[in-house]
Amino acid sequence: MVRILFDFQAFQMQTHGGVSRCFAELIHCLPDDVEAVVGASMCENVYMKPIEHFYKKTFSGKILYRTLRYKIQKNKLNEYLMDREICLDMLKKGDFDVFHPTFFDDYFMPYLGDKPLVVTIHDMAMERYPEMFPLSGLEMRRKKELALRADHIVAVSENTKKDVIEFYGVPEDKITVIYHGAPKALSSYSLKDKPIEYPYILYVGSRWTYKNFVPFVEAVLPIMRERQNLNIVCTGTPFSADELALFRQHGIEDRVHQMFVSADELVTLYVNAECFIYPSLYEGFGIPILEAWRCGCPVLLNNASCFPEIAKDGAMYFSLNEKENTLTNCLRNFLTLQNEQKQTLIDKGYKALNNYSWKESAQKLAEVYKMVCHKR
Repeated sequence: MVRILFDFQAFQMQTHGGVSRCFAELIHCLPDDVEAVVGASMCENVYMKPIEHFYKKTFSGKILYRTLRYKIQKNKLNEYLMDREICLDMLKKGDFDVFHPTFFDDYFMPYLGDKPLVVTIHDMAMERYPEMFPLSGLEMRRKKELALRADHIVAVSENTKKDVIEFYGVPEDKITVIYHGAPKALSSYSLKDKPIEYPYILYVGSRWTYKNFVPFVEAVLPIMRERQNLNIVCTGTPFSADELALFRQHGIEDRVHQMFVSADELVTLYVNAECFIYPSLYEGFGIPILEAWRCGCPVLLNNASCFPEIAKDGAMYFSLNEKENTLTNCLRNFLTLQNEQKQTLIDKGYKALNNYSWKESAQKLAEVYKMVCHKR
């Protein structure tokens, strides 16, 4: 039996989101000969709330939950510091075989001793495009230091692995690529009636500069002028003042909609969308691609970073960069496809889901843990 200590960072930093979700899925699927210990307290993360459900049901008793009797305050910083003390207490006791932090705060380094360290790198967007992340210097420095110190690195795609090697100079055999798994079968969700009556293009996730949201809107504008009933639906945070000004400038302020949705509601958006468009300049993996496939939603992708590696022939591709923008033509071509042609694209996505399994990914992660223990 190998015991792995995971820390609190991703679960405290996010109420929901890719990093904490991926750790939760992997922990849940670890084989029986790997025991997971999560050093976290009650927090607002949806994958750990309520903690009784997280412990007793979601993880079927495989998680050993440890808490200290600190006075819990609602201040987020206090919660973070409390969980850090919980993890430091575990580290000092040393009752684990491998430590796997869920993000890049290096608070644990003075207490790690000779225990093996495994680090997951989800993407290298900051390193690839530092001008788009002006306040990320500390995070990048800690990330690099932990990667160099780690006994082994997990990368979520071959593209991410390539970038880690390029920017950090680590040997290739120190990195294992472990893909994310596919989301649950659609039948596990309670689908509701069509939430929106007009046809729409779906945009999912944050809208940071490298996500190419503004170029995406500008590329879709000609199609919206041709098809007066076509709308854009965006999940995530409310629009900024600059984004609202952009919509007003082009006269589409009543045709671009922001929705903060639950998992069930997101499914209905995928199911009923004309297509899902992912214009991002860089992603480590791209979980929304798999979500769209599962829901039978056609996928249009920027031909960049890991997208061709992950989606292969399960998507239509366009270029969206400073020199070339073919998204307009790609979307126009997609919207003119016959139903059977669209279904062919959807079927390729369904088939590609077979390449992504949380259980297989967790088994591969378990092998990494056993390898670093054996080397010690």
